[in-house]
Amino acid sequence: MTGPPDFLDASGVSCWHRVRTRLMAMGQWEPEYVLGLNQVASQCAHYVRLAKKVRRLKIDCMPVADLDSTLADAHRIARQLLAEFLVIPKSRLLIFALDDDGIDSEISALCRACEPSWTMTT
Repeated sequence: MTGPPDFLDASGVSCWHRVRTRLMAMGQWEPEYVLGLNQVASQCAHYVRLAKKVRRLKIDCMPVADLDSTLADAHRIARQLLAEFLVIPKSRLLIFALDDDGIDSEISALCRACEPSWTMTT
């Protein structure tokens, strides 16, 4: 099975694995979906990075009107792609919750870096 592409950052890789795992659990995964999955993970990671950047700029009292529009577009595209990949229902494209950082909580959870399930002791 093909893994995530090298161009994805850690949050994109986390999203890639989580979405593929969900599709596999639903019996909906097909190997040819990998190209679309690359796009989903890339877009979701892009949205999270952009949302964090916009938030930092707002904290620094910088004008971000153009970035707000770009962020809204990135968010809309990410949710549309997630709906196409059966992660969210199409009926909830416009219904979402924001986390404490003002980022779509579903996308943020998908992009959260995987924590190791083990710890090393000496």
